[in-house]
Amino acid sequence: MKKCKLSFNELLPVTRSQRRKYAHYVGKKLGKRIKVPPLKSMEENYSFIRIKPDLEKLGWKEGGLENEVEHEGILSISDTPVLKLVNEKFDISLIPQFEGIEISRLGVKKEYRGQGLGGRVLNAILNFLIKHGVEEIYVYPGVIHNNISENGLHYYDVERMYLKRGFIQRERIQYWKLDVNLFLTRYPNEESNNILLS
Repeated sequence: MKKCKLSFNELLPVTRSQRRKYAHYVGKKLGKRIKVPPLKSMEENYSFIRIKPDLEKLGWKEGGLENEVEHEGILSISDTPVLKLVNEKFDISLIPQFEGIEISRLGVKKEYRGQGLGGRVLNAILNFLIKHGVEEIYVYPGVIHNNISENGLHYYDVERMYLKRGFIQRERIQYWKLDVNLFLTRYPNEESNNILLS
């Protein structure tokens, strides 16, 4: 996938029709069809609003993200608010998705891999979100080139980690949704905040 360095920030105040025309122009330059999702502000996603203050107290930072997703040859680009935890061990991003939250990045730095931290921090994040009343939790495993993810894991390892925790692949939708009851059955007594601080 060719990277598009153009930002859609300046397009947010204009109509969707104008954004589509611009996306068509950019798509011709990239040789791709670009889908422009409807605008949905963070203020409409109550899950994001609920978790933001407590995550900021734990050292997470808010930022913006130009989110690119390619599915079946269509590139979808949108600007999304993001909460990030980047420290010596982790590179994690949470974004609003539908009416819930997507774990859009779950990275463990090289020197800390192979210690089970990825699974433990995923459990901690899931417990945190569930305790804060987030009912819809998503991941997007996506297409990983050469079966290796950006953090060095084989795709089947990433997929297995999500499936083990109760994420369900949904028909015709690229995002996997967490079955909260299945997760709580498999991981009933996990505590969250201590690993989110480390």
